[in-house]
Amino acid sequence: MGDEGIYDAWNKAIALASGEWIAFLGADDVYLAGAIDSYVNVINDLSDSSVEYISSKVNLIKDAKVVRTIGKQWNWKSFKKHMNVAHVGSLHNHRLFKKYGLYDTTYKICGDYDLLLRAREDLQTGFMNITTVNMASGGISDSNLSVFDEVAQIKISHKLKSKFSAHIDLVYSKFKYFLRSFVWY
Repeated sequence: MGDEGIYDAWNKAIALASGEWIAFLGADDVYLAGAIDSYVNVINDLSDSSVEYISSKVNLIKDAKVVRTIGKQWNWKSFKKHMNVAHVGSLHNHRLFKKYGLYDTTYKICGDYDLLLRAREDLQTGFMNITTVNMASGGISDSNLSVFDEVAQIKISHKLKSKFSAHIDLVYSKFKYFLRSFVWY
């Protein structure tokens, strides 16, 4: 039986996972040397056992060169405006999925954003201020303009934005995307 998209595959992986922490790495993504050891050290050093999500920085790679580094410490005020954590460089405690549910498979690109928004300001997080992954630029969330439509839908469904306000954000985000694409090329 095949998968019905990325989040369906991830939900199946969560059901099969036996460890306490889960990470999702795309086919074109690579952990940097020492990244796994760094994750293990952070987990072992946690003084707060309630941490549900740990993020890090991630390099976006195009033509074997670092285009930019993304990923900031999770912060509710910023996060409700835009996804500012690098999901591919993140660890998810199994409790996160028990508490907030699995990925919503109706979303094809931004299910990770939706999941973390469910926790709102109650999400218990950690941050590794290091770069752990090289992520190939041009993946589904980077090359598909419907990402902006999904983000707008998610913000509306979580009552973070009105339909009008979400539409304004959508237009602005697409404008920034085109401007950034122009500058990159």
